[in-house]
Parts: sequence; C-alpha cells; structure tokens
Amino acid sequence: MKKKLFAYFLLTIVFSSAVSITVVMIIMRGSFKKDLSNTLKSMAYAIDQSIADKDISDFEQMASFYSLKYSTQDMGVRITFIDPSGVVMGESGMSAQDMENHSTRSEVAAALTYGYGSSIRYSDSVNMDMLYTAIMSDHGYVIRVAVPLKYLSAVNPVIYSFAVFSALVAIIISMLLAYFIAGYITKPLNEFAKTSLEIYDGSLEKRVSVKTDKSELGTLAFVFNNMADKLQNMIEDLKDENIKVSAIVDSMQDGLLFVDSDLITRLLNSSMKKFFGLDEAGKYINKPLMDVIRNRKINHIAKEAAKSGIFLSEENKIPSGNKDLVYRVYSAPVTSNGRKLPGAIIIMQDITDKKKLEQIRSDFVSNVTHEMKTPLTSIRGFIETLKNGAIDERPSAERFLDIIDIEASRLSLLINDILTISEIEQGITDISKNEFGLRELTDEVISSLLPQADKKQIHISNEIPAAQKITTDATKLKQILINIIENAIKYNNEGGHVSINTNIIKGLIEISISDNGIGIDDSHIDRIFERFYRVDKGRSREEGSTGLGLSIAKHLTKLLGGDIKVKSEPGSGSVFTVTLHYKT
Repeated sequence: MKKKLFAYFLLTIVFSSAVSITVVMIIMRGSFKKDLSNTLKSMAYAIDQSIADKDISDFEQMASFYSLKYSTQDMGVRITFIDPSGVVMGESGMSAQDMENHSTRSEVAAALTYGYGSSIRYSDSVNMDMLYTAIMSDHGYVIRVAVPLKYLSAVNPVIYSFAVFSALVAIIISMLLAYFIAGYITKPLNEFAKTSLEIYDGSLEKRVSVKTDKSELGTLAFVFNNMADKLQNMIEDLKDENIKVSAIVDSMQDGLLFVDSDLITRLLNSSMKKFFGLDEAGKYINKPLMDVIRNRKINHIAKEAAKSGIFLSEENKIPSGNKDLVYRVYSAPVTSNGRKLPGAIIIMQDITDKKKLEQIRSDFVSNVTHEMKTPLTSIRGFIETLKNGAIDERPSAERFLDIIDIEASRLSLLINDILTISEIEQGITDISKNEFGLRELTDEVISSLLPQADKKQIHISNEIPAAQKITTDATKLKQILINIIENAIKYNNEGGHVSINTNIIKGLIEISISDNGIGIDDSHIDRIFERFYRVDKGRSREEGSTGLGLSIAKHLTKLLGGDIKVKSEPGSGSVFTVTLHYKT
C-alpha cells in the first residue's frame, strides 16, 4: 500500500513538475521578450534625446554610430530611421536605398499611429527573425531599434536549465515529503490490515491503536474497535452456547443424530456412538450416514424423515455380544421458528431394561399365579376329598390335613417372600447400621439351618475370624446369609460340605459361601437371581423352595450398597460372594 501510494505521489509530482517547467519557460520567455522590448524602447528614446539638438544630414552614418554604441559582443543592435511616409532614411545594417518602403511594417505603423510599436517577424533583409521596437520621434520621424531573435534563443537553455534544476529540487523535496506522508497515511491502514488478519486467525482480543479523534481514520478506528468488541462478545457467547449444547447433547442417555437432506451426518452424540460401537474419538461429522452407521433400518428411518418431514417411531434390535439390545427409534424433521429445515433428527432410547422389566413383570405375574395355583389346587383337592367322606377315615384324614398344612405353609412363605421383595423395591424397608461381630452372626445363621443340614449329613464350617467386625444392617445381612446358605444345603449332595470365609480388599469385605454340591451350568448363571427362576424345578419344589431366595438376597445386598456374584462348575459346586463396605 505504501509503495503504491508513493508511486502515485511520485507520478503526480513528475507530471506537475513537467507542466510547471513548461509554464515557467513560457512565462520567462515572455518576460524576457517584454524586458528586451522595453530595453530597445529605452534605447530608441535615448537616441531620440541624444540627437535632439543636432542637425542630422546623414542618417546612415547616425544609424551606424548608434548601432555600434549599443551593440555588444553577444548581441548586435540594428538602428533604422524612417520618415512618416515609410521611406527608410538610414539603416545601420545595410544601405537605405536598397530597402523598400516600411510604412506597412506593423511596428512602424503602430509608432506612426500610437507613438510606439513592437513586433517579432522574419526579416527579408537579413534573413532571420527579429524583434523590432519603434517610437515616434519628436523630430517627425520614426526611430526603430531591432535585435535578432537568436539572442533570445540563446537565453532559452539558461531558462530551461534553471527550470529543470528548480523542478529537480522540488521533486526531491516532494519525494521526501511524499515518502513520509505515505508512511503517515499507510501506517494506520497497515495496522488495520494486520489487526484484521489477527482477528481472522482467532486473536479476538486484538484492537487497533490508532488515535480515535474526529478525523476519518479516528472515526474508522473507533468503529472498527467497537465492531471487534461486539464480534468478540458474539463469538464468545456462541462458544458458550455451543459448549452448553454440546455438554447437554453428550450427557444425554439417549442417542442423538442429526443429518441434512443429503443424509450427511452433522451431529452425533456420545450415546449414539456407544450404541453402535463407534470410536469416541472418531471423525464422523460431514460424512454420509451410511458410512457412519451401517444399520439399514436407521438409514431408512432417517431417509424417510428427511424426505417426508413427518414424525416416525419404531422399535429396533441391535446385536450386542450374545444378546440383542432393544431400542425405540424416533425421527422428526428439523424446525426453527415454525419453519421446517432440510434434514432430520434421530433419537434412540435404549429400552432393553424396560422391555426386560416388562417381561419380568409378566413372568412374575405368571410365576406367582403358577406358584400359588399349585398349593391352592392341592389344598382344594384334599379338602374336596375330605368332604367326600375321607374325613371319617382318621388315618387318611390326618395325612390329608398334614399335606394341606404343608401347602398352606408354602403359600404363606411365598406370600412373605413376595412382600419382602415388594418392600425392598418400593424403598419402604428401613436400614439400621451398627457394628457387630460377623462370626457371631454367621454362627446364628448356621444354628438356624443346622436341622436341614443334619438331614443330609452336610457339614457347615465357619472360617470367619472371631475378631472380624463389620458395620451394616445385621438383620438384612442375616437374611442374605440364610438364603444363600440354605440354597447351598438344598442343592448339595448327601454328606456334602459348606464353608463360609471372608477376605478384606481396599475397604471392602468379601463374604464367600462355597459348597461342593451339584453346581450350576453357565447357561443359568445370568438368571439365577431372577424371581422364581429355578435351575432344577422339580428338586426346588421337593425342597420347598419358593424360587425367590436368591432374588431377595440380591435385592438386600444392593440395598446395603454391595454386590453379589457367583462362580460355579457343574458337578463341583458353587461359590457365592457377597461384597460389602467394611466400614460405613
């Protein structure tokens, strides 16, 4: 910018100087001509005065005398005396007799008419351009003084040199001034350009330091800085909004996907990436949806939503490991201020747990119905038998009544277990934590279950250290241990063994109940804590199990802030591990 501005200044200065030289030369040439004409006029008057008292008989000689008097080495002066009729009376340069009448010469005619005349013209007598000046003498004749114009031309180089020298000096001074002026003008402009580039590159805090006065640049700097402030605030607000939106979108449990009308991915949150096993750090934005999510149904739903602009909803299953995850997929067009925009939003909700819960509830109702139907059917059958006459047969009646009592007990136990689970799930079960000896609590559980163990000659060993303490709800932990150890007895072999021990790891205590019973197949491991789930249904009913013991144990363990796991090998036995906080 500075170079261009300097070049424009220089071009203007050179052009102006050329015009100035020309004008100066014309003016100086004209001035010199005028001065020379006045000098010749003064010579003529001087000649007129010097011959005022003389009686001139030979004008030729007089003309030559005055010519020699006023001529110099550089300039010869011609003197001519002309009578009023235009006849040349005397001429210093040539014989008057050889000269024609001069009455028509412009300078002579002007002198005769006005007393003075001057002209520049070509002289046929001497064959050159001449400057003529003539006056009307008081003696009644015209005195004309002339010089060749070549003497004026000799002055031209001097005038030209002076003009050129002056112009060069002016150009040099002007160039220096132009350089500094260009720098003064372009410095703030360069700062504007530099600051603009820095703001463009992201340095939003940059501002121009031009003095904000009332000049054009000052006003521009004021407006520029204010505009930069507003731009910075706007961009920072947008960044804050983007951060908030991104945080909200990425914290959503539901998967969120936005595509444009060409099915190009514009937004993809973390949950959606997890649903389809995508790399969290992967670059998926501005890529075709088909290349990002290779799921035919999702791509079809997105295409339909973007094309039709209507709301769609359907369930979709996605394979995950050895099971299918169930999702509810919603698709909707994009709207802004009531105006539809090209593209569609896809939302995926993981309803696997919901579906599983619905199935559990359905199974629960079915299992409860079945579990209650069996003892009720048995009770009603034996009551009907008694009513039909068996009541009169005492041995049979007593046996039937014992069976009715057993089935009623099973029904009561089932109802109590159902109520226990219901209370735990509804959160109406109180927790009372205190410190107590874990071995003493375990001994009480073993004592209560010893009759069942003795029937099968099963040995129970308590290997928990006598000094072992724990802080938790003793009643609920006791129920957990009863359910697990009772299961270990029921599903053990005659003469089997059950052992209880502990292990402390980083503030957690692991209570392990191991047996050498029938074990559990891997296909049942994931489901044994479900309500009414039985590995061996026939054996469970023979043992009087409700199918809720392990489910209650798991619910209670979670209620205490712990976890329960099982490892088992068919034919070798099982190990149930309850993990709780050592101290709380």
